[in-house]
Amino acid sequence: MTLGATFALWTGSRGAVVGVLGALVIGLIVIPGIRRPIVWGSALVGLVGGFLIASQLPASGPWMGAGRTVTQTVESQDVSSGRTQIWKNAIGAISHRPIFGYGENQMATVAPFHGLGQTHNVILQILLAWGTVGLACVAVLAIWFLIRSVPAVRRDTAGLAPPFMVMAALTTLSAFDGSLFHVVPLSLFAACAGLIASSWTSGIRPSRTDPEA
Repeated sequence: MTLGATFALWTGSRGAVVGVLGALVIGLIVIPGIRRPIVWGSALVGLVGGFLIASQLPASGPWMGAGRTVTQTVESQDVSSGRTQIWKNAIGAISHRPIFGYGENQMATVAPFHGLGQTHNVILQILLAWGTVGLACVAVLAIWFLIRSVPAVRRDTAGLAPPFMVMAALTTLSAFDGSLFHVVPLSLFAACAGLIASSWTSGIRPSRTDPEA
């Protein structure tokens, strides 16, 4: 944990910290074992330790270093790094085609912002590409996945809590970045979802005539 926090903060990322804290909050709600002080306390100690180490490491670029994380948050005149304007542009475009959206890879045309292809918010990204119909489909799948997954995670905390927490962190990050848009984090999300889904019970009782029953 400390090593990961150190690397993330050294790169100048604020999103990693928010993602970890978001995952921790979700874990505290969903997984009883995480409510033990030794568990959540270790995560917080890891973040603090990572910040202290990263603050002493030399930054090789103007956008790197733990100091940049602090100044960008406290002293910046644009704390959102342009996200609020991106969201305004996306919402304006969505309002003109709210039902089915514009299709994939249309942001640069319908809601341009310095050539970006994603809205830095997964909900707006879905609405822009697939509209409210697409968002409803995604919501149904997400709710179904949670209904099946939460009991499995609670049954096997040691095996399934780690992938669940990764998904929670990436979901938190997707509220203000492209964690569920770019290939690498989306692949991690899908892999963790697969690990959890592989543990689901079928719910089908064996037949009395089945010799193996």
